[in-house]
Amino acid sequence: ISDQIFYEVYVSSEEKFRDFEFDGYTYHCIVSKCDKGVQSVEYSGGVRVTDKERTVVDSIKDMDKIAGLEEVIVNIQNISRLDEKRLLVYLECYDNQFLYQKTGFLLKPYRQQLSLSDQFFEICKEKIGLSKRYLTKDCHEGKYDGAWRLIIPLGINTLKNGV
Repeated sequence: ISDQIFYEVYVSSEEKFRDFEFDGYTYHCIVSKCDKGVQSVEYSGGVRVTDKERTVVDSIKDMDKIAGLEEVIVNIQNISRLDEKRLLVYLECYDNQFLYQKTGFLLKPYRQQLSLSDQFFEICKEKIGLSKRYLTKDCHEGKYDGAWRLIIPLGINTLKNGV
């Protein structure tokens, strides 16, 4: 998922490979610990892709490595619906408290648009443990969100293009 053109592509792979450049793009490997949600798409030339829900979970999981908080939020805003059962399968596959925290926090403002139930967010909250964490490594000034036990950047709602 992308809102802008990037010349760096992050590839989820079960096997590690060295970064390489091809046709003006640099490809980076992110070794995946989850083999679910991968599809073979017709006319893709054999390239396998993740479904929308897995892509969202992966984007949230690796947002500090790949697109950044602003891009992840914009991408979530551009999605019309998510299958919460699939989201929970992928979250369980990674079994990471911090991922449950970030996912619950980032998806909650869009719960109606994404068709996510209150039960989805309750499950996320049950999995977050007691740790308090920064939402992103780039958070230098923040405020604490007690529901998700996260320190979030000030002005998180005005990240896109300074609006």
